Amino acid sequence: MNTYTIGRRPGKTICYSNPEVSNDHAEIVENNGTYTLIDHSTNGTLVNGNRVHNASFPINRGDIIMFAGREVLNWNMIGGGTSEPAPAAPQQPSGANVFAILGFIFAFVLSPLGLIFSIIGLSKAKKMGGKQKGLAIAGLIISIISIVIWIIYFTVIASAIGAIGGAFDGFDSYDYY
Repeated sequence: MNTYTIGRRPGKTICYSNPEVSNDHAEIVENNGTYTLIDHSTNGTLVNGNRVHNASFPINRGDIIMFAGREVLNWNMIGGGTSEPAPAAPQQPSGANVFAILGFIFAFVLSPLGLIFSIIGLSKAKKMGGKQKGLAIAGLIISIISIVIWIIYFTVIASAIGAIGGAFDGFDSYDYY
C-alpha cells in the first residue's frame, strides 16, 4: 500500500504552489492496483467534474482530478506507471455570463426582469466557474432594492390619493341651496 500526499506544504509527494490549493489538500492511497482519493481540503477536489469534499472516493488511473479548480493531477507521479499520459486540463467554459450582464442592466431599468436575469446569472456563474458572479450578485441586490423602493413609492402614492379622495367626501354635488 502506497500513500501519495498532495498539497501546498513542502514535503508533499505532489506539491503545488497555487495559493488556492490547501496545505494538506488530499492524499491518494494505492492498494493492489486500486486507488482511493481522500480529500482534506477547504474547498474540495474535482474528480471527472464531480466535487469530493472531506470524503474518500474511489478513483481510476486516467481520471481527471483537479485541485483548486486549476491544478490537474499528473498520473505519472502516482506509482511508477508511465503507461498513461497525463490527462489534458479540461477547458474552462468560455464566453460571458449573459444573464449576469442582463440582470445588472435590467436592475436599473426594469427591476423585476433584472431580478429574474440575476438569479439565472448567479446559477450560471456556479456552472461557469464563478464567471461574473459578482455582477449577478450586484444585479440581484440592486433589483431587490429597486423593487422595495417602488413598493414604498406606490404605497405612499396610494395613501395620498386615498387621503385626497377622503377630503372630497364632505362635498355633495346634489346639495344646492
